[in-house]
Amino acid sequence: MNIGDFAKSFKTIWGAGVLLATAGPLGLFVPDLYPPWPENSHIIGVIFCAVAAVVSFTVGVGYAQRPRAKSKFQTAVATACLLLGLASLIGYFLAYSTRVVVETQVVGKEQHQLRFVVGTEMQAHVDKTESGDDLELLRDDQYSPERIWTPESVRYSRVLLLGTFVTAFSMLTFGMGLLATRAVSRGHR
Repeated sequence: MNIGDFAKSFKTIWGAGVLLATAGPLGLFVPDLYPPWPENSHIIGVIFCAVAAVVSFTVGVGYAQRPRAKSKFQTAVATACLLLGLASLIGYFLAYSTRVVVETQVVGKEQHQLRFVVGTEMQAHVDKTESGDDLELLRDDQYSPERIWTPESVRYSRVLLLGTFVTAFSMLTFGMGLLATRAVSRGHR
């Protein structure tokens, strides 16, 4: 297999899946569902997906020249990656729904959405009995999550969101890439 075969792999259904999975992080940009931290995390996701696509092709080429038993192993690895990607995507959306707070502010005639990652453990000075919802706490403390939640818990939430986001789309891309190279390599046998 060569670079031409790499291009041909995108003409398969799995190859189209690779392109969609690689573009997936950008698709979450429009509804603001990508991680708020770090800035441009959707670009980080696309870069990881592009690397996963290249690695899947490289690994897939190695399997293409092996006997059928290796082909079954390639399918098993691809399936495991797809399942891990789906589980990570579900985990990401669950984490996003509990750890991201959205504030909509009107400036002039335009609405702006501010998104904040919140932690799980409150600072010792925060009165837990009278505290309202997370958005109310952020408003009271000048939108600084580190003033309300421990820095460690905020950092953990940020890493969890970014990690599940990147893992989800990278594993989906890698799994579909393995299946795409498998489909192309079958044409060479």
